[in-house]
Amino acid sequence: MSDAELDEYLRLVEVVRRSDEEKWTAQPKQALATDLAARAVETLYGGAAGGGKSEWLLHYMLDRMLEAPNNYGAIFRRVFPSLVGTLIPRSKRIYPAHGGVWNANDHRWTFPNGSVLLMGSLQYEDTVLEHQGAEFGVLAFEEVTEFTESQVDYMIGRLRAPGPGIRPHLIATANPGGKGHRWVKRRWVKPKPVDFTGEIAPLPFEVWRPAPTAENPEPNARVFVPATLADNPALLARDPTYVNRLRAMAGTNKALAKAMEKGDWDAIDAIEGALWNQTDINAGRVPKDYVRSLGALERVVAVDPSDGNEDGKGDAYGVSVCARGLDGAGYVEYAAGWRANPLQMAKNTVALYHATGADAIVVERNHGGKWVKTVLHQVDPYVNVVEVWASDGKMTRARPVAALFEPVDGLDLGSRYRGRLAGVFEELEEQFTTFTGQPGEASPNELDAVVWALTYLLLKGRAMNEGGQYGDERLHGRR
Repeated sequence: MSDAELDEYLRLVEVVRRSDEEKWTAQPKQALATDLAARAVETLYGGAAGGGKSEWLLHYMLDRMLEAPNNYGAIFRRVFPSLVGTLIPRSKRIYPAHGGVWNANDHRWTFPNGSVLLMGSLQYEDTVLEHQGAEFGVLAFEEVTEFTESQVDYMIGRLRAPGPGIRPHLIATANPGGKGHRWVKRRWVKPKPVDFTGEIAPLPFEVWRPAPTAENPEPNARVFVPATLADNPALLARDPTYVNRLRAMAGTNKALAKAMEKGDWDAIDAIEGALWNQTDINAGRVPKDYVRSLGALERVVAVDPSDGNEDGKGDAYGVSVCARGLDGAGYVEYAAGWRANPLQMAKNTVALYHATGADAIVVERNHGGKWVKTVLHQVDPYVNVVEVWASDGKMTRARPVAALFEPVDGLDLGSRYRGRLAGVFEELEEQFTTFTGQPGEASPNELDAVVWALTYLLLKGRAMNEGGQYGDERLHGRR
């Protein structure tokens, strides 16, 4: 075959491909996702691998570009090579038949009516700043579990109508799992009671609006559209062995296989890179009053201050109460995030110190805490304050504390765990099992406070505070 004949053959193949793409018809679940996305501001079409989500996303964004002139949209993946290997080549088989012209330098599709669709990435947390001041009519996040929630929230802030007849909104696709699994699940799939109004949690396919908060008095309407492999019979007909390859990829991990094939968001709750896992936390858990009956060698209140919280409106302070029991294990008895101005924070901390019979208040001096000791002593000059210095990163400090919550082989159940929760701490456990140290993650204030407390009690002891304690005579007799 000559070069000319080969070129003509490839041209005809491309014509056939484009013709096939023009005949694309949404399958029932894809059509339902389109209908629901018209009623919500934030739509997640998520679930099984091979459920038809990516194909839907490409056609949905194409329709938005064509239905109103001068629209501006974007399809994002976390890293650009992910687009190069998937959505960009697929879009090249679809969009040219509708007048789309691809600019390889700017990674944009331009359509005859003036609409522009960006194919971009948000590799780093602050990459979103490249879009500061942009006006997007519609955004799409492919595999949204790759992103941090703060990235998505920032880009939602860039949604505004670029022209008449354009409704600003966002769509996203995802499989269960990945670093963003927990926040995506909570935002769309299974919100917690504090997230919604009423007694019944929103169901799949139900457009709902989160409970208003002081920070977000008018939250966006959301909807979750679950995807299963059975929703995509075209794929199964075209590739009957796909299910077998999916199962082989999961190997012996039945939870992963269930998540990938059935789209089960409950099958995977362990986050890749997180230091704690829920199984060990649950296995070591004891009742709330366990330590009081057991007896404690020492108890501390720990405070993790936040930067920029002088008016009490910034990030919450992390506060914990932890004890070293007579059995030598470390117990978390209290954990919370407090918002208050410095003086009120000091008053609350001193009150907790006395109410729990603590031996010391452990505070981080740097990263916003340089004032804490001074203000605490303004409230009560006799409280025993231990200042610690964060010379290492959060993950480095947290690793040895997380190891305390892992079982020690060869010991009986009562002695197997050196770190234990005395009761249920929903937010702390969320931070334990989701924090990976990736840029852009929310500051795990409660986790930090527990890390400081247990490090002081069990790992570094008095070496963390050379000559920096105040004597409190009221401590005598507390143990």
